[in-house]
Amino acid sequence: MLNWLARYSPVVRFIRGEKCADILEVGSGPKGIGEFFAHNFIGCDIHFDQDIIDRDLINENMIPLQCSALALPFDDDLFDVVVSLDMLEHIQPEHRERVINELIRVSKRYVIIGFPCGEKAKEIDTVLYRWYVKTKKTVPDWLVEHLITSFPNIEEIENILASQNISYKIVNNENLVVHLVIMWLESIRISMKALGWSSYRTRGLWELILPVLDFGVTYRRILFIRKDCSPIS
Repeated sequence: MLNWLARYSPVVRFIRGEKCADILEVGSGPKGIGEFFAHNFIGCDIHFDQDIIDRDLINENMIPLQCSALALPFDDDLFDVVVSLDMLEHIQPEHRERVINELIRVSKRYVIIGFPCGEKAKEIDTVLYRWYVKTKKTVPDWLVEHLITSFPNIEEIENILASQNISYKIVNNENLVVHLVIMWLESIRISMKALGWSSYRTRGLWELILPVLDFGVTYRRILFIRKDCSPIS
């Protein structure tokens, strides 16, 4: 999916550059980062549909584990990097601090958190929802959830991080209009394969193209968090 590609590209670049070996993804679904990075990792989600498991649709690089992000079943400082992309908006605002603290707790080096950010992103999802309804297409469950929850904003997350002895940088990801076009293409089933792209095997091309699309007001923000006060390049 093109949207996944845009979401994971900066994360994969970072993990590869920092040579992170032990990877946990929280809110991975059945595929996760393994679609774009040929490396073993643990993927956590609150629910893995049994039909998906039986049909062997879990990414071959992933060890799936069903658990809640509110209480991750891992020791402290266990993973080189903990990744969570487009999961935080599905967490009720009163629980987000607890989830972020859990992500930080089980990481020994880095945490990467990405999420649709603020009211502009919510407006884009509303436009997308109306497109699905107008064209009589089945509205994805995740999009329905997006419309009934409040999106995180940078101020909220920075306030949570303020009490932690860490450093972080914020990266813009996926221009709002670009995101809407990508989601529209996906709704009419124009896939990465149709555009001549496939997973990590052809990453060179899209790694050059995708950063150009992170201009202006963006749909998503990604925080790269380091568990000490050293600056992140």
